[in-house]
Amino acid sequence: SGLGVIKKNQISRHKQAGVEVRSGADPVVERNTISDNEVGVLVADKGRGKILDNQISGSKHAGVACLSGAVCEATNNRITGVQAATAVMVSGYSRVVIRQTEFQAVKMALVVSGGARVTLVDSRVLHVNDDAITVRGEDSFLDASKTEIFGNSANGVVVLDGAEAKLSENKIYFNGKGGVVVGEDCLGTMSRNEVRDNVGKDVVSLAPQRRFVIG
Repeated sequence: SGLGVIKKNQISRHKQAGVEVRSGADPVVERNTISDNEVGVLVADKGRGKILDNQISGSKHAGVACLSGAVCEATNNRITGVQAATAVMVSGYSRVVIRQTEFQAVKMALVVSGGARVTLVDSRVLHVNDDAITVRGEDSFLDASKTEIFGNSANGVVVLDGAEAKLSENKIYFNGKGGVVVGEDCLGTMSRNEVRDNVGKDVVSLAPQRRFVIG
């Protein structure tokens, strides 16, 4: 059936993924310490799963990677890393919901591309070395709400290359470049966000107002 529970393990120093979930599998990955792997948790090839209450650190490439039609939920995880890694990478038309997660001390916190759709709720993104959150490419979509994005080295949120983003009730502040940057061919909305005290402009949108609506 591919169902199961991976719980309360120390998983470290694998040359590929610490936990790998592929087609037909739908496990719960819960309360593990996952450290110093190439990828902490890999969900791919239409795999599914729930990633709950894990400490994921030191991944060389990505803390969590959801690729090739993956469908998963990630709740209450803490993802820290090395400065060359991405905390969560989602692509290949995958569908991911992230809740109550802390992203800290990685190169990028969240990258959404390749037609993926991600919901990010009630999370914290801090001390990231590059743009904290990036969504790029046609059909890629990010719905981010009630999330704090602060103290990062570059931009808070970047929307590029025809992607779409819905940003609501987020706090985006004290970032080393801008708060929110939107490319000219992108779609989306911004409403009820607190965007302030970033080194660059708080909001830069090159998209027409009818395509990216700032409320």
